[in-house]
Amino acid sequence: MRTTLTTGLAAALLAAAPAGHAADAWGFGSLGVGYEDNVVLLPEEVSTSTDRGDNFLEILGVGGLPLAGSGDTRLSLKGSLYALDYWDLNDYDLATLRAGPELKVRTGAWRWRLEASGTQVYLGHDDFEQLATLEGAVRHYQSRRLSWRIRYEHNWITAYRPYRYLTGSKSEAEVSVRYEANPWRLEGGYELELNDRKDLRQGADFSSYSPTRHTLFGKARVHPGHWRLELKGELRFSVYDDPYRRSGQSKTRRDFRYRLTGRIARDLTERTGLFAEVTRTANDSNLHGNPFPDYSYVTNFYELGAQRRF
Repeated sequence: MRTTLTTGLAAALLAAAPAGHAADAWGFGSLGVGYEDNVVLLPEEVSTSTDRGDNFLEILGVGGLPLAGSGDTRLSLKGSLYALDYWDLNDYDLATLRAGPELKVRTGAWRWRLEASGTQVYLGHDDFEQLATLEGAVRHYQSRRLSWRIRYEHNWITAYRPYRYLTGSKSEAEVSVRYEANPWRLEGGYELELNDRKDLRQGADFSSYSPTRHTLFGKARVHPGHWRLELKGELRFSVYDDPYRRSGQSKTRRDFRYRLTGRIARDLTERTGLFAEVTRTANDSNLHGNPFPDYSYVTNFYELGAQRRF
């Protein structure tokens, strides 16, 4: 069995767990079932659609264990597990394991966060990618209700066969503004994503997997009583760094992707609840028609599930 960066990092950090504050550990988990009417390969780098629908099981687990510090400065170990298991289209199954330390510092109206992590991604039950990630963020509270945040993340990526051409790096820079007036929370922002991958050459043919992406997003959430309602919208424009080449023809890929998500949750107890979620994604690509593959698709994702905070 291959030894992964994530496994090694998680083992080293868990060895330090007894020194942590186990009573302050926290966690969140959810289990959902649903249906996607046009299954799309989730890794963005190789996103294609099947033109087939399928049922799925989704599992999410996130947790943290304080290791040192208290009050305004805390060092914690964080980990997460995500799995999406389709009933029939097993080549599209996805699993992600992530672990690493996180440092949080609070100074007056400023909130600082620095996180390092290792991630292992499995696709169709085989190794897909391994990531080493460094992420930093700062949030400043202009007032009790208004704050802004700047976030930067860099990923060093190693991809496995037959996806070696995805090896390289990905960087994300984001700026957002949040307004909170109980029971409402409103947030909007912009994200820039840069990719530098090996790309794929097959004889005279070439495919670029290094897009530059611009994303505008907005979120609205309201929490009246035991209910939680959330609406998220996203508009993303991608331009790939180099033109695709097929059969002597050349074209630079450009995509517009629209995504809208609605979620409703109901608290059953202080820690448990039920949720329902609907997501519609439409990707409009200029790359289609012979001799190029068609990257345009529309998919709807429906899910019901239960969640618990620990």
